[in-house]
Amino acid sequence: QIRCLVNLTMWTKLSKANNGKDGYIRAEVFNNDKETPIKTVEEQLVEPYHSALQIRCLVNVNHRHAYLFELETVPFFTRQWDGEYDSPMDADEKHSHKCNITERYDNEDSSDDEDEEATGHQYHYSVIVDVKKLVGYEGKVIEERHEIESVPRHAIEFINMPYTSDAFLKNSFRHEMQLPNGIFPNAWMEEEQKVNE
Repeated sequence: QIRCLVNLTMWTKLSKANNGKDGYIRAEVFNNDKETPIKTVEEQLVEPYHSALQIRCLVNVNHRHAYLFELETVPFFTRQWDGEYDSPMDADEKHSHKCNITERYDNEDSSDDEDEEATGHQYHYSVIVDVKKLVGYEGKVIEERHEIESVPRHAIEFINMPYTSDAFLKNSFRHEMQLPNGIFPNAWMEEEQKVNE
């Protein structure tokens, strides 16, 4: 019952922000845009994206470093984006994390990059990903920060935040739920008839 109340509260709050078609933003529109560069964090301070959108990056934040002592600072990792490591062909092995775009620059190798030419994106990005992990037998929570450079556009995606899809618009088409009579056992139907008599 508490969970239902929380869901109802979230639904009501966000539906006010997405009141009708003017306030609704589809993440697919941004994902299919092959020309407009993605805004950096600094640019979003002036012209932010809609609150219903979240930027996520296909990056792998796993590593083989062992934590032998209690951490006093947040571990910081920096590296170049690697297609085989960060975006494997097997969809079950892909990693998607919320990320912040810190820098955008021209893809210097765009002329040799068939994939980027095919998608029409000519920019690479530097991103920061903050993650929390459970380590050790005691399951301690640690925080890590990963800075990944040269991330291609196809490794960055927009998603709609929970409760902000078109199903939650106030003016969306809704249909009453209908159940065929054949779904109920005859014994149930007969009992209902006796009660009515």
